[in-house]
Amino acid sequence: MVSFETASSMVHLNTKDAVLIIATSGLIAHWAFRRWEPMHLRPIAFLLVGLPAILSILTVRQYGVTFSAWLAFTIYFSFMGASIIGYRLSPLHPLACHPGPVIAKASAFWMAWVASRGKRHIYLEQLHKKYGDVVRIGPNELSIRDASAIFPLMGSSGMPKGPGMVGRVQHQQSSLITCQDPIEHARRRRPWNRAFNTHSLKEYQPIITRRAAQLVDALQSQSGNVDLAQWISFFTVAVIYEHVPWLSFYTRHLPYIGKDLVELRSMAYQRTASRYQNGSSTKDLFFFLSNEDNAEKVSPSRDIVLADGILAVVAGSDTTATTLSNIFFSLLSYPETYKRLQAEVDCYYPRGENALDPRYYVHMSYLDAIMNESMRLYPAVPSGSLRAPLRGSGGKAFGKHFIPEGTQTRISIRAVHRDPRNFSNPIMFWPDRWLIAEGLLPPPLGPFVHNPNAFIPFSFGPSNCVGKNLAILEMRMVICSFMQKFEMRFADGWDRAHWQNNLEDLFVTGMGQLPVVLTRRD
Repeated sequence: MVSFETASSMVHLNTKDAVLIIATSGLIAHWAFRRWEPMHLRPIAFLLVGLPAILSILTVRQYGVTFSAWLAFTIYFSFMGASIIGYRLSPLHPLACHPGPVIAKASAFWMAWVASRGKRHIYLEQLHKKYGDVVRIGPNELSIRDASAIFPLMGSSGMPKGPGMVGRVQHQQSSLITCQDPIEHARRRRPWNRAFNTHSLKEYQPIITRRAAQLVDALQSQSGNVDLAQWISFFTVAVIYEHVPWLSFYTRHLPYIGKDLVELRSMAYQRTASRYQNGSSTKDLFFFLSNEDNAEKVSPSRDIVLADGILAVVAGSDTTATTLSNIFFSLLSYPETYKRLQAEVDCYYPRGENALDPRYYVHMSYLDAIMNESMRLYPAVPSGSLRAPLRGSGGKAFGKHFIPEGTQTRISIRAVHRDPRNFSNPIMFWPDRWLIAEGLLPPPLGPFVHNPNAFIPFSFGPSNCVGKNLAILEMRMVICSFMQKFEMRFADGWDRAHWQNNLEDLFVTGMGQLPVVLTRRD
């Protein structure tokens, strides 16, 4: 075997030629990353460590091992970095025509940093106000505020999940929400659809009823201030990696990095594994995911069932909890709205009647208006989920815009919901807008704008929230039961601004405390 010293002695290059070779290699490395987008450790390690280490041999005779290594790595990364940033900011880049912050165009780590602070939804809304409907928020990422883009990008003929969703996979098997293959997604979605159809919801109703009653009973025994958001999260339960998905492949193996996320997913994995091993005692979600209804010719593997089970534990609980908490925050912020809803609940469920019986929910138009208005102002996934053109499709066009391959996009749901072109007085909590739109109230004087196609709190298309109907049933049960059983108000001295300041965009919305005083109505 040829030693390092022997190899270095065989190379006869002057410093100028050596520097030229190292610099050119850095440019070639950028081309390789752009061309193949490697994710596996070996090619990445070779391009980032192995190749510059080998190239350091070129100057060992002149400068020695240590300085030659420093020189090779410095030149290599300087030219590779300059090439990367130069290309991303140049007119040659496929997204060069779209406006956005220069720092975001240059590096995906900028949006990763924004996301880590929990205020990405507000930042995106500000960018759209400054730059318009289509904003470049990363080297290969666009945020869109145009409601007319919802159907072509997210509908039946739209785009599958974007590559950033891969970054949310913290285990070997991807779940339904991260599946990018449309055919595989449709196949994986079928048991979920059976699990949440109208017939299946009737099977779940006794379970939800018991849980809602348990929540009310527990709160009736409390005294003093109660953190309502925390109690609601008891009833129901990685965002940086969306922008730099490759990072998740390595941080998941490092101690103390993403420790809370790892622990949460570990808990979810243990629960789902136990549930899978014990089998179904009722026709719940796992009954369908495990193909115990024998609807699929081929049963899914254990890994697929566990991955989708983890998704159900983590995603399904957070969205319902945050939405319910935002609804109660809105109700308590507007006493007249609170009293109107309470009157509607008392009409259909007077004291002594079971407010957890869903038979009258469909007639409660003001309840639906309040839920819709709260979800419009505070969508559970405010920045939207990622979409990207299929590889080999050539890209996707909508309106006057074109999305090239290799670009991931997101419909910024919060920005769309708060766009005055879609809703009159978009920042105002105004439940009556939904009654006006349905013809249940007369229209106001002056122009009235209400675009129902721009209202997508449960996402849209083949990848929309499969548990929408279950979530709506849960929310109706909890709201009606609370309004019947309790009088509620904010805790003395608590500033409402704290709630909105503490809302965080962590894929789903994170919450702070919601301190309230509960008084039993009986």
